[in-house]
Amino acid sequence: MSSPPPPRNGIHVKQYPEPLASHEDVVNHPTLFWDTLRRFHSLLGTKFM
Repeated sequence: MSSPPPPRNGIHVKQYPEPLASHEDVVNHPTLFWDTLRRFHSLLGTKFM
């Protein structure tokens, strides 16, 4: 993930990380779905269920 962009009008814009897997793989493999969802939340620093 790249460094955050500079604030625009004093507001920081959140960028999303690169995809962890392809859409097709995620929708076809339940374990991959949950693993990538957990990793996504971890990368964003948000709470996962």
